[in-house]
Amino acid sequence: MLRPLLTFALILTLPLISPATSLPKGLEFSGLAHKVVDGPDEDSDLEISVKVNVRNTTGKDRDVKIKVRAVDAEEYEVFDMPITGIVNAHETRVLTDTQFISEKVYRTIVRWEIED
Repeated sequence: MLRPLLTFALILTLPLISPATSLPKGLEFSGLAHKVVDGPDEDSDLEISVKVNVRNTTGKDRDVKIKVRAVDAEEYEVFDMPITGIVNAHETRVLTDTQFISEKVYRTIVRWEIED
């Protein structure tokens, strides 16, 4: 009797512990890249540019809002930035943005990824 009750309780609480967000449906992401465009400045900050290719596979224009994050060797997120833009129906577009990051933090980054 206790086992079915625990199973039922787990099923009810699963949505509470599952991720609340995921990548938007109908959009495909590829070519995530970054480069340093300027710096370091007098505060040891670098200006970086991050870009990602977004393909809209739907029949409607999409207002895309994603977050790109940088992860260090210990799998900690050390930096993130939003990238936004409109991608027309059945088209691919490069979305890009720039932001400042401390040179010290930048040197710890081992991987860039799109946050789901």
